[in-house]
Amino acid sequence: MMMAVVKQLDLLGGPDLKLAIVPHDLDRIVGQMERGEIDLLAGGARFAPEALRVRQITRMHHRLGQRKGHPRGTGPLTLKQYCALRHVMVSNEGGFRGFMDNLLEARGLKREVAISVSQYSLVPTIVTATDFVCTMPEDFLSAHADRLDSFDLPLGAGQFDLSVAWHPRSNNDPGHRWLLEQLGAEIGTGVD
Repeated sequence: MMMAVVKQLDLLGGPDLKLAIVPHDLDRIVGQMERGEIDLLAGGARFAPEALRVRQITRMHHRLGQRKGHPRGTGPLTLKQYCALRHVMVSNEGGFRGFMDNLLEARGLKREVAISVSQYSLVPTIVTATDFVCTMPEDFLSAHADRLDSFDLPLGAGQFDLSVAWHPRSNNDPGHRWLLEQLGAEIGTGVD
């Protein structure tokens, strides 16, 4: 998602054009945005505090990612296989339970989440070096298709909405508008 912004930074250059991608703290984000310390929050809309404006950028399905050459093979994934695998989970809070666990529990099933990480960027390194698997958005898996195989999930997991949120004080800021436009341009949608 950020590649369009990074490409523009490379093209435009200049000492006043800088980008920092930092972890967020939802308890502090509104104040940080009010003070101009942070411009955008990217993630699921459900995590954005009510004081912020939110715009959905895209929706994507979840899939299972595993390393190339995984002992499970490359056949279709069954629900029994899914539950028997050891999972890596992405959680900002470091938790070991997420939406997939809720879906499984509704069917009287459970999985083993062995590792919890705070960022999707950590997943490929872990999954390519182990027999762990991870359920994640399809676009992320596609970006790592050289190292990870991707499979349909054996149960409906719905869609992941990727959104950006910002403080209303930024609505008329030209730099903020440019950043939103770059994010929308990368995925082929308009962001207003």
